[in-house]
Amino acid sequence: MVKGWQNGRWIVSAVCSFQKPEFDQPSHCHRMPMNVLPPESYPEQEGVYRELAAKPGITTETRLVLLAHAEQIRGFPIEVKTAGSFPTANGLTEDVFWMRLKAMPTQDIAFRTCVLAFLSDLNILSTVARAVSLVRGAATPNRLSMISSLDHSVWFYDDDFDLTEWIMFVMVSPLVGKGRGIVYGRLYTRDARLIAIANQEGSTGGARSEF
Repeated sequence: MVKGWQNGRWIVSAVCSFQKPEFDQPSHCHRMPMNVLPPESYPEQEGVYRELAAKPGITTETRLVLLAHAEQIRGFPIEVKTAGSFPTANGLTEDVFWMRLKAMPTQDIAFRTCVLAFLSDLNILSTVARAVSLVRGAATPNRLSMISSLDHSVWFYDDDFDLTEWIMFVMVSPLVGKGRGIVYGRLYTRDARLIAIANQEGSTGGARSEF
């Protein structure tokens, strides 16, 4: 058990377990989606937000949120490209992003793993909002009023990766309801190796009509 404290208050806890790899054991993995284009085919996310903010008909609040996102991305050490949303055979939708670090100060395995854990939290709850058509700044009942992570788990299956190279993050939400949502995510190297799996539960809500 690892506990994180800030200003004398316990604010976060983590449970960690470790395994010595057994390379002679049988193996299987969920395959990387083959209908997603290479990262070079998709635009930079900063430009996407600025184009959306310039569209006519959106509210001032939404425009300011989009521009704030664009400014945040400009100084962010991680490059993200949205590949899109893709329907699955069982009626769900997978959201797919490409991600990579703009620079990596060290290739130490422990450091890379910590950074991958951070990457596994990027954009993951947005899949919950999209699954139920909730959007910030939209009109009721599709207005996203709040979204927050409650717990996050990551399983690491391969430590042979370079985060300055593109990583595909595939996310799907199997359930949203009663103010909660679950997301299941898979992280692949560009050569289709599944290196980590992430699960996150979040609290989410839509704006309610006022009577």
